[in-house]
Amino acid sequence: MHLGQTSVASLLGVSRQAVNEALADLRKDGIAETGYRRMRVLDRSRLCTIAGSPAQVC
Repeated sequence: MHLGQTSVASLLGVSRQAVNEALADLRKDGIAETGYRRMRVLDRSRLCTIAGSPAQVC
């Protein structure tokens, strides 16, 4: 699925700027890499920890 930051923001009910900042943090921390309408998770366990997801869900 290819979604831009504006579409993701709309789905989450946040601003595009908030999505942009969150993605920048994930890139900086080595958790994800992004490109045009794509995101690749590099460290799933860290992403789950940040999200507060239980281990059995992730």
